[in-house]
Amino acid sequence: MTNRVANNSAILDKIGSNSSVNRVKINQQAKSKSFRAVLDEKSTEVKISKHAEKRLMTRNIDLSPVGMNKIKGAIERAEQKGVKDALIIYDNNALITNVKSKTIVTAAKLDDLETKVITNIDGVVLV
Repeated sequence: MTNRVANNSAILDKIGSNSSVNRVKINQQAKSKSFRAVLDEKSTEVKISKHAEKRLMTRNIDLSPVGMNKIKGAIERAEQKGVKDALIIYDNNALITNVKSKTIVTAAKLDDLETKVITNIDGVVLV
């Protein structure tokens, strides 16, 4: 029994901080992004709610990557001004967005708005 404990401790000593296994793990961690970096990156992305996704499809509104970058910029400008819920006018489209969560809540074509009344917003950004 004493021999096994001695052998195990010798093995553990060999696996110490200079082992190739630990060096590989450290290199992988250095190459991968930190949790904070991934979180920050994700928190700057514009999200589309399921409701807005349905509205975009049924109303044939296509948001290209360039358009999404413009919308992202509009949300950032609204955030700087303290807007909570913004109407973003982009390419003849009306996008209601929650600024804090950076989420498009609903979408409509400006020409198709039935009542021509938009409620529950506290700012408008023209793109």
